[in-house]
Amino acid sequence: MTARTRSLVRDHHGVPTLFVDGRPFPAAAYMTYLREYGQYEAFAAAGYRLFSLPVLFAGRWISAAEGLKPFCRGIFDDRDRPDFSALDGAVRDLLARCPGAYLLPRLNLSLPEWWIADHPDQLDGTGRRESLLSDVWRRDAARLLEQVIRHMEDSDYADRVIGYHLAGGNTEEWFHFDLNAGLSPAAEAGFRRFLSARGMPEPDPLRPDPSPLAGPG
Repeated sequence: MTARTRSLVRDHHGVPTLFVDGRPFPAAAYMTYLREYGQYEAFAAAGYRLFSLPVLFAGRWISAAEGLKPFCRGIFDDRDRPDFSALDGAVRDLLARCPGAYLLPRLNLSLPEWWIADHPDQLDGTGRRESLLSDVWRRDAARLLEQVIRHMEDSDYADRVIGYHLAGGNTEEWFHFDLNAGLSPAAEAGFRRFLSARGMPEPDPLRPDPSPLAGPG
């Protein structure tokens, strides 16, 4: 059995520092969405060994913009048959080019079209993407996340994985897809639960006027 890599962040000379297998490790990672243009070898030649990889739960563009093609097929595009082939292929391509690489994969928790169709009341203001304030999205994304991590932990490259970077929202930076504070029925329901749990009255109106948030034009 291959020994598992251990990683943590701890204070080192007064600075939060990444440690891998007990040694300080440069916490600079290389990532590209377009593998065919990837400069993996150049990054490794500069003395770095940490790489990130985009891992898509859904084959959808990473922003709310329409008409743009996703980088690859999503793992859960088929409701009943997860497909890890794109993930495994990307990892093995990287390790073939940089055998000493460590991985910090970026897991995009945006969900597939079938989930959007099943949950019209859990969407944000775009009406096309999940609300980041939806408890249903959080529950279902967590279940899929467990499947992805289990797959990677059981893989033959598990010893190269030092952690997981959870990403989502517009451009994978946790902005609401509608770029308007995520105002939606799901957000209202969550706000009502927040107020009720604290014995606070609901404001009138519950939803603020969105016009100051909409920006020019």
